[in-house]
Amino acid sequence: MRPGLQRALAVLAALALAGCTGTSTDKGKPAANEETWFKTCDPKSGSGTELPCFTGGAQSTIQGPAVVNLWASWCAPCRQELPAFQRLADQGKVKVIGVVTLDDRSRALSTAKDLGVTFPALYDPEGKVHKSTGKSFLPITLFVDRDGKTVHTYTGAALDDATLAKLVEEKL
Repeated sequence: MRPGLQRALAVLAALALAGCTGTSTDKGKPAANEETWFKTCDPKSGSGTELPCFTGGAQSTIQGPAVVNLWASWCAPCRQELPAFQRLADQGKVKVIGVVTLDDRSRALSTAKDLGVTFPALYDPEGKVHKSTGKSFLPITLFVDRDGKTVHTYTGAALDDATLAKLVEEKL
């Protein structure tokens, strides 16, 4: 297995990605003046590298299966595919987690509002998860199985509903 993919698996297995509540600033601290937009996650304790939830509150791990989408407001393909991830999240068949990556909090929040994206999101301003994948671009979609292992990494064209549904069915 490639070292970059091993790091991504390790980070995601440790994270297996987060639960969150409240609101937060760029440093992950609660801010009374920032409205909550994203849905909250169910906090669970875990170990290893953790990222703050975009909305602040507890850092935690979740159990798969889950679809994890790394995105940023400045990424055109990310903005194109985010509505498909929201529709997948709305179906409730699989957990969908966003990771706002290498982005400014206010721009990411504005993008989420413009596109109607409310599924839970983590905030990774330094791009820890992104770097661990060994990829130099966004978007990146990770498919995490019940054991918290990344079983597939998708880095192709922006995902649409049909392709995303097919990948979920095949990989999870």
